[in-house]
Amino acid sequence: MNLAELLTAATTGTAPIDTTSVTRLWTAIADDRARMNLSLLGDIASADVTLDTDDEYAVATVSSVLRYLIDTSQGADADQAILRLCTNPACENQSIGRGRLTRVCEDHLDTLTPGLLPNAADDTTPDAEERATAESRRRRLDAWGQELAEQERDLAGERRMLDHLRAGAVHA
Repeated sequence: MNLAELLTAATTGTAPIDTTSVTRLWTAIADDRARMNLSLLGDIASADVTLDTDDEYAVATVSSVLRYLIDTSQGADADQAILRLCTNPACENQSIGRGRLTRVCEDHLDTLTPGLLPNAADDTTPDAEERATAESRRRRLDAWGQELAEQERDLAGERRMLDHLRAGAVHA
């Protein structure tokens, strides 16, 4: 089922998750598509979505690439209603970040980043995989640090705006 069909089913009450959960999923997919440059994912509405549900949670797999844990309980906190899961297919842990390099959990920080090893096996040295693994971990941690720095800058700007508005309210 694609995302548009899932939204239609949710509005008619025939989907395994409610309309609010589907719209949160749609927004998360759109954000991730832009942040991770996943243009090959195609149009968001036509993205293939597979749901695995139980009483309180649903795991959504989008185009076999992105995975989300959706809290379907009533009154779920909007910030925690959708969690991004590690891109390792067998892993159910939350990812450390939202970028292409940081969509892994702590357990998979050492997963090789594409392009770090030569394609031909005869071009590799005995310690090439170990070095590539260390470099992958370094790149992922650097990317996570950049994501956190960006979030801190955004938050600092919002705090400045709040302080400015508060100061304006005092003088009014």
